[in-house]
Amino acid sequence: MDCVQRCPDHCRDNSTCNHVTGTCDEGCSAGWKGSSCDTECEDGTYGEDCAIYCSGHCLNESACNKETGLCERGCDPGYVNSLCGDQCKNGWYGLDCIQQCSDHCRANGTCNHITGKCDDGCSAGWNGSTCNTACEDGTYGIDCANNCSHNCLNDSSCNKETGHCEKGCVPGYKGSFCEEICALGYFGTNCQNACSEHCTNNTLCDHVNGFCIGGCKIGYEGDRCNKTCTEGFYGDNCSLNCFPNCKTCDHIDGTCSSCNAGWMGPNCSFACMWSYGEDCQFPCSRRCINQTCDRFNGTCISLCEIRNGGNCDQESEIGNPSSNWIVGFSLSLSFNIIVMIGVFIYLR
Repeated sequence: MDCVQRCPDHCRDNSTCNHVTGTCDEGCSAGWKGSSCDTECEDGTYGEDCAIYCSGHCLNESACNKETGLCERGCDPGYVNSLCGDQCKNGWYGLDCIQQCSDHCRANGTCNHITGKCDDGCSAGWNGSTCNTACEDGTYGIDCANNCSHNCLNDSSCNKETGHCEKGCVPGYKGSFCEEICALGYFGTNCQNACSEHCTNNTLCDHVNGFCIGGCKIGYEGDRCNKTCTEGFYGDNCSLNCFPNCKTCDHIDGTCSSCNAGWMGPNCSFACMWSYGEDCQFPCSRRCINQTCDRFNGTCISLCEIRNGGNCDQESEIGNPSSNWIVGFSLSLSFNIIVMIGVFIYLR
Protein backbone atom coordinates (compact mmCIF):
# COMPACT_ATOMS: atom_id res chain seq x y z
CA MET A 1 0.00 0.00 0.00
CA ASP A 2 1.17 3.48 -0.70
CA CYS A 3 -0.41 5.24 2.35
CA VAL A 4 -2.86 7.05 0.10
CA GLN A 5 -5.73 7.12 2.66
CA ARG A 6 -6.01 10.09 4.92
CA CYS A 7 -6.77 9.79 8.61
CA PRO A 8 -10.48 10.41 9.48
CA ASP A 9 -11.60 14.05 9.73
CA HIS A 10 -13.14 13.50 13.18
CA CYS A 11 -10.15 12.30 15.15
CA ARG A 12 -10.13 14.10 18.48
CA ASP A 13 -8.17 17.34 18.41
CA ASN A 14 -7.09 16.49 14.87
CA SER A 15 -4.94 13.74 16.28
CA THR A 16 -3.14 11.17 14.12
CA CYS A 17 -4.45 7.75 13.31
CA ASN A 18 -2.96 4.31 13.25
CA HIS A 19 -0.89 4.05 10.10
CA VAL A 20 -2.19 0.57 9.42
CA THR A 21 -5.86 0.56 10.51
CA GLY A 22 -6.69 4.28 10.40
CA THR A 23 -8.02 4.20 13.94
CA CYS A 24 -7.72 7.60 15.60
CA ASP A 25 -4.97 7.40 18.16
CA GLU A 26 -6.86 9.55 20.74
CA GLY A 27 -10.39 8.60 19.88
CA CYS A 28 -13.14 10.48 18.10
CA SER A 29 -14.22 14.09 18.31
CA ALA A 30 -17.46 14.80 20.15
CA GLY A 31 -20.46 13.80 18.07
CA TRP A 32 -18.75 10.93 16.31
CA LYS A 33 -18.04 7.30 16.95
CA GLY A 34 -16.80 4.11 15.32
CA SER A 35 -13.32 2.73 14.77
CA SER A 36 -12.67 5.29 12.10
CA CYS A 37 -14.77 8.05 13.77
CA ASP A 38 -16.86 8.34 10.66
CA THR A 39 -20.26 7.53 12.23
CA GLU A 40 -22.31 10.49 13.54
CA CYS A 41 -24.08 10.17 16.91
CA GLU A 42 -27.63 8.97 16.77
CA ASP A 43 -30.37 11.51 17.53
CA GLY A 44 -30.76 11.89 21.27
CA THR A 45 -27.08 11.35 22.04
CA TYR A 46 -24.06 13.59 21.90
CA GLY A 47 -20.49 14.08 23.06
CA GLU A 48 -17.44 11.85 23.03
CA ASP A 49 -18.26 8.39 21.81
CA CYS A 50 -21.94 9.60 21.78
CA ALA A 51 -22.06 8.48 25.38
CA ILE A 52 -24.28 11.30 26.69
CA TYR A 53 -28.01 11.51 26.23
CA CYS A 54 -29.69 14.77 25.31
CA SER A 55 -31.83 16.31 28.07
CA GLY A 56 -35.04 15.19 26.40
CA HIS A 57 -36.51 18.69 26.82
CA CYS A 58 -35.41 20.27 23.59
CA LEU A 59 -38.33 22.11 22.02
CA ASN A 60 -40.82 19.93 20.20
CA GLU A 61 -38.66 16.81 20.70
CA SER A 62 -35.95 18.21 18.48
CA ALA A 63 -32.48 16.61 18.71
CA CYS A 64 -29.75 18.35 20.59
CA ASN A 65 -26.46 19.35 19.04
CA LYS A 66 -24.50 16.10 18.68
CA GLU A 67 -21.26 17.69 19.73
CA THR A 68 -22.32 20.00 22.56
CA GLY A 69 -25.75 18.70 23.60
CA LEU A 70 -27.21 22.22 23.21
CA CYS A 71 -30.91 22.50 22.35
CA GLU A 72 -30.45 24.82 19.41
CA ARG A 73 -34.19 25.37 18.86
CA GLY A 74 -34.88 26.16 22.48
CA CYS A 75 -36.46 24.31 25.38
CA ASP A 76 -39.82 22.78 25.99
CA PRO A 77 -42.08 24.75 28.37
CA GLY A 78 -40.93 24.38 31.94
CA TYR A 79 -37.20 24.07 31.22
CA VAL A 80 -34.27 26.45 30.82
CA ASN A 81 -30.49 26.73 30.19
CA SER A 82 -28.61 25.76 27.09
CA LEU A 83 -29.06 22.04 27.63
CA CYS A 84 -32.71 22.48 28.79
CA GLY A 85 -31.90 20.37 31.79
CA ASP A 86 -33.13 22.70 34.53
CA GLN A 87 -36.76 23.08 35.57
CA CYS A 88 -38.23 26.54 36.10
CA LYS A 89 -37.66 27.98 39.54
CA ASN A 90 -40.55 27.82 41.99
CA GLY A 91 -43.20 30.37 41.11
CA TRP A 92 -42.49 30.32 37.37
CA TYR A 93 -43.56 28.15 34.48
CA GLY A 94 -43.98 27.82 30.74
CA LEU A 95 -41.87 28.60 27.70
CA ASP A 96 -38.53 30.08 28.79
CA CYS A 97 -39.96 30.09 32.37
CA ILE A 98 -41.14 33.67 31.97
CA GLN A 99 -44.71 33.14 33.20
CA GLN A 100 -45.41 33.59 36.88
CA CYS A 101 -47.59 31.20 38.85
CA SER A 102 -51.00 32.57 39.84
CA ASP A 103 -51.32 34.52 43.06
CA HIS A 104 -54.40 32.44 43.72
CA CYS A 105 -52.76 29.07 44.18
CA ARG A 106 -54.03 27.68 47.47
CA ALA A 107 -51.92 28.56 50.50
CA ASN A 108 -49.57 30.54 48.23
CA GLY A 109 -48.46 27.21 46.84
CA THR A 110 -46.39 26.41 43.79
CA CYS A 111 -47.60 25.59 40.33
CA ASN A 112 -46.59 23.00 37.76
CA HIS A 113 -43.44 24.24 36.03
CA ILE A 114 -44.79 23.21 32.64
CA THR A 115 -48.53 24.03 32.66
CA GLY A 116 -48.83 26.57 35.49
CA LYS A 117 -51.54 24.50 37.17
CA CYS A 118 -51.52 25.09 40.92
CA ASP A 119 -50.16 22.00 42.63
CA ASP A 120 -52.60 22.19 45.56
CA GLY A 121 -55.55 23.68 43.73
CA CYS A 122 -56.98 27.20 43.82
CA SER A 123 -57.63 29.54 46.70
CA ALA A 124 -61.26 30.17 47.61
CA GLY A 125 -62.95 32.37 45.04
CA TRP A 126 -60.93 31.20 42.04
CA ASN A 127 -60.94 28.36 39.54
CA GLY A 128 -59.54 27.34 36.18
CA SER A 129 -56.40 25.41 35.31
CA THR A 130 -54.15 28.27 36.42
CA CYS A 131 -56.52 29.67 39.07
CA ASN A 132 -56.83 33.02 37.34
CA THR A 133 -60.59 32.88 36.78
CA ALA A 134 -62.78 34.37 39.49
CA CYS A 135 -65.90 32.49 40.57
CA GLU A 136 -69.02 33.38 38.64
CA ASP A 137 -71.50 35.64 40.38
CA GLY A 138 -73.62 33.59 42.75
CA THR A 139 -70.88 31.11 43.64
CA TYR A 140 -67.98 31.18 46.09
CA GLY A 141 -65.39 29.15 47.97
CA ILE A 142 -62.97 26.36 47.03
CA ASP A 143 -63.50 25.41 43.38
CA CYS A 144 -66.46 27.84 43.40
CA ALA A 145 -68.51 24.89 44.58
CA ASN A 146 -70.84 26.80 46.93
CA ASN A 147 -73.88 28.87 46.01
CA CYS A 148 -74.43 32.30 47.53
CA SER A 149 -77.48 32.80 49.72
CA HIS A 150 -80.61 33.94 47.90
CA ASN A 151 -81.13 36.45 50.71
CA CYS A 152 -78.34 38.88 49.85
CA LEU A 153 -79.80 42.38 49.53
CA ASN A 154 -81.13 43.33 46.07
CA ASP A 155 -80.00 40.01 44.58
CA SER A 156 -76.38 41.13 44.97
CA SER A 157 -73.65 38.53 44.68
CA CYS A 158 -71.84 37.39 47.78
CA ASN A 159 -68.11 37.66 48.43
CA LYS A 160 -66.53 35.08 46.15
CA GLU A 161 -64.05 33.93 48.77
CA THR A 162 -66.13 33.91 51.96
CA GLY A 163 -69.73 33.84 50.73
CA HIS A 164 -70.63 36.81 52.96
CA CYS A 165 -73.40 39.11 51.74
CA GLU A 166 -71.38 42.32 51.86
CA LYS A 167 -74.27 44.62 50.92
CA GLY A 168 -76.50 43.25 53.65
CA CYS A 169 -79.55 41.01 53.77
CA VAL A 170 -83.07 41.27 52.45
CA PRO A 171 -85.63 42.14 55.15
CA GLY A 172 -86.31 39.25 57.48
CA TYR A 173 -82.82 37.77 57.51
CA LYS A 174 -79.53 38.41 59.27
CA GLY A 175 -76.01 37.04 59.67
CA SER A 176 -72.95 37.13 57.41
CA PHE A 177 -74.55 34.65 55.02
CA CYS A 178 -78.09 36.05 55.44
CA GLU A 179 -79.42 32.60 56.23
CA GLU A 180 -80.66 33.32 59.76
CA ILE A 181 -84.34 34.24 60.11
CA CYS A 182 -85.07 37.14 62.46
CA ALA A 183 -85.50 36.15 66.09
CA LEU A 184 -89.09 35.75 67.25
CA GLY A 185 -90.72 39.11 67.72
CA TYR A 186 -88.56 40.97 65.20
CA PHE A 187 -88.72 41.70 61.50
CA GLY A 188 -87.42 43.78 58.63
CA THR A 189 -84.02 45.08 57.58
CA ASN A 190 -81.31 43.73 59.87
CA CYS A 191 -84.16 42.38 62.03
CA GLN A 192 -84.09 45.64 63.94
CA ASN A 193 -87.85 46.25 64.10
CA ALA A 194 -90.00 44.80 66.89
CA CYS A 195 -93.37 43.24 66.08
CA SER A 196 -96.39 45.26 67.21
CA GLU A 197 -97.57 44.57 70.74
CA HIS A 198 -101.08 44.71 69.36
CA CYS A 199 -100.93 41.46 67.39
CA THR A 200 -103.81 39.30 68.64
CA ASN A 201 -103.05 37.05 71.60
CA ASN A 202 -99.44 38.23 71.41
CA THR A 203 -98.98 36.14 68.29
CA LEU A 204 -95.96 36.53 66.08
CA CYS A 205 -95.54 38.80 63.11
CA ASP A 206 -94.09 37.90 59.73
CA HIS A 207 -90.28 38.12 59.95
CA VAL A 208 -90.09 39.88 56.58
CA ASN A 209 -92.81 42.55 56.58
CA GLY A 210 -93.97 42.62 60.20
CA PHE A 211 -97.61 41.80 59.38
CA CYS A 212 -99.42 40.29 62.36
CA ILE A 213 -99.99 36.65 61.40
CA GLY A 214 -103.08 36.14 63.57
CA GLY A 215 -104.64 39.56 63.12
CA CYS A 216 -104.98 42.45 65.56
CA LYS A 217 -106.12 42.87 69.12
CA ILE A 218 -109.50 44.50 69.65
CA GLY A 219 -109.30 48.19 68.93
CA TYR A 220 -106.44 48.07 66.43
CA GLU A 221 -106.17 47.73 62.68
CA GLY A 222 -103.65 47.74 59.82
CA ASP A 223 -101.37 44.98 58.56
CA ARG A 224 -99.03 45.57 61.48
CA CYS A 225 -101.81 46.42 63.94
CA ASN A 226 -100.14 49.69 64.82
CA LYS A 227 -103.15 51.93 64.19
CA THR A 228 -106.01 52.53 66.59
CA CYS A 229 -109.49 52.35 65.10
CA THR A 230 -110.55 55.27 62.95
CA GLU A 231 -112.67 57.74 64.91
CA GLY A 232 -116.24 56.50 65.03
CA PHE A 233 -115.30 52.80 65.12
CA TYR A 234 -114.14 50.32 67.75
CA GLY A 235 -113.83 46.62 68.59
CA ASP A 236 -112.65 43.55 66.70
CA ASN A 237 -111.14 44.62 63.36
CA CYS A 238 -112.58 48.08 64.13
CA SER A 239 -115.81 46.83 62.57
CA LEU A 240 -118.25 48.25 65.12
CA ASN A 241 -119.72 51.74 65.01
CA CYS A 242 -119.56 53.92 68.08
CA PHE A 243 -122.96 54.82 69.60
CA PRO A 244 -124.57 57.42 67.36
CA ASN A 245 -124.54 60.26 69.89
CA CYS A 246 -120.91 59.78 70.98
CA LYS A 247 -118.53 62.52 70.06
CA THR A 248 -115.65 60.09 70.64
CA CYS A 249 -115.63 56.52 71.92
CA ASP A 250 -112.99 54.18 73.32
CA HIS A 251 -111.42 52.27 70.41
CA ILE A 252 -111.43 49.01 72.38
CA ASP A 253 -114.82 48.69 74.14
CA GLY A 254 -116.78 51.52 72.50
CA THR A 255 -117.43 53.40 75.75
CA CYS A 256 -118.30 56.99 74.92
CA SER A 257 -115.54 59.34 76.00
CA SER A 258 -117.73 62.38 75.42
CA CYS A 259 -121.19 63.06 74.01
CA ASN A 260 -122.41 65.23 71.18
CA ALA A 261 -124.34 68.33 72.12
CA GLY A 262 -127.73 67.47 73.58
CA TRP A 263 -126.84 64.04 74.96
CA MET A 264 -125.50 62.48 78.14
CA GLY A 265 -125.00 59.13 79.89
CA PRO A 266 -122.50 56.24 79.42
CA ASN A 267 -123.65 55.57 75.86
CA CYS A 268 -124.88 59.11 75.25
CA SER A 269 -128.41 57.76 74.96
CA PHE A 270 -130.13 60.22 77.33
CA ALA A 271 -131.30 63.59 76.07
CA CYS A 272 -130.48 66.68 78.10
CA MET A 273 -133.21 68.06 80.42
CA TRP A 274 -132.96 71.65 81.69
CA SER A 275 -129.42 71.66 80.27
CA TYR A 276 -127.68 71.68 76.90
CA GLY A 277 -124.39 71.28 75.01
CA GLU A 278 -121.81 68.47 74.96
CA ASP A 279 -122.48 66.07 77.84
CA CYS A 280 -125.34 68.40 78.89
CA GLN A 281 -122.74 70.36 80.81
CA PHE A 282 -124.47 73.74 80.59
CA PRO A 283 -127.72 74.47 82.50
CA CYS A 284 -130.47 76.25 80.61
CA SER A 285 -130.73 79.92 81.45
CA ARG A 286 -132.54 80.55 84.72
CA ARG A 287 -134.52 83.16 82.89
CA CYS A 288 -136.12 80.66 80.46
CA ILE A 289 -139.72 79.79 81.46
CA ASN A 290 -139.51 76.59 83.50
CA GLN A 291 -135.82 76.74 82.71
CA THR A 292 -136.40 74.74 79.51
CA CYS A 293 -134.16 75.36 76.50
CA ASP A 294 -133.02 73.74 73.28
CA ARG A 295 -130.72 70.93 74.44
CA PHE A 296 -128.28 71.51 71.58
CA ASN A 297 -127.66 75.26 71.67
CA GLY A 298 -129.37 76.47 74.87
CA THR A 299 -131.96 78.69 73.16
CA CYS A 300 -135.02 79.19 75.38
CA ILE A 301 -137.90 77.14 74.01
CA SER A 302 -140.65 79.25 75.59
CA LEU A 303 -140.76 82.94 76.49
CA CYS A 304 -138.39 84.48 78.95
CA GLU A 305 -139.59 85.03 82.47
CA ILE A 306 -137.68 88.22 83.14
CA ARG A 307 -135.34 89.09 80.27
CA ASN A 308 -135.49 89.01 76.50
CA GLY A 309 -133.32 87.49 73.75
CA GLY A 310 -132.73 83.93 72.58
CA ASN A 311 -131.11 82.99 75.87
CA CYS A 312 -133.14 85.48 77.89
CA ASP A 313 -129.99 87.43 78.59
CA GLN A 314 -131.28 90.90 77.82
CA GLU A 315 -132.44 93.17 80.64
CA SER A 316 -136.19 93.50 81.23
CA GLU A 317 -138.22 95.63 83.61
CA ILE A 318 -140.30 92.67 84.76
CA GLY A 319 -139.82 90.84 88.05
CA ASN A 320 -136.94 89.80 90.24
CA PRO A 321 -134.89 86.93 88.68
CA SER A 322 -133.42 85.59 91.89
CA SER A 323 -136.14 83.15 92.91
CA ASN A 324 -136.76 81.93 89.33
CA TRP A 325 -133.08 81.12 88.82
CA ILE A 326 -132.89 79.13 92.01
CA VAL A 327 -136.01 77.14 91.17
CA GLY A 328 -134.89 76.44 87.57
CA PHE A 329 -131.41 75.36 88.50
CA SER A 330 -132.72 73.12 91.28
CA LEU A 331 -135.11 71.41 88.87
CA SER A 332 -132.33 70.83 86.31
CA LEU A 333 -129.95 69.49 88.93
CA SER A 334 -132.57 67.18 90.41
CA PHE A 335 -133.51 65.77 87.04
CA ASN A 336 -129.91 65.08 86.03
CA ILE A 337 -129.28 63.33 89.37
CA ILE A 338 -132.37 61.15 88.86
CA VAL A 339 -131.18 60.26 85.34
CA MET A 340 -127.71 59.34 86.55
CA ILE A 341 -129.13 57.13 89.31
CA GLY A 342 -131.31 55.39 86.76
CA VAL A 343 -128.33 54.80 84.47
CA PHE A 344 -126.32 53.42 87.38
CA ILE A 345 -129.09 50.97 88.29
CA TYR A 346 -129.46 49.99 84.64
CA LEU A 347 -125.77 49.24 84.22
CA ARG A 348 -125.71 47.07 87.35
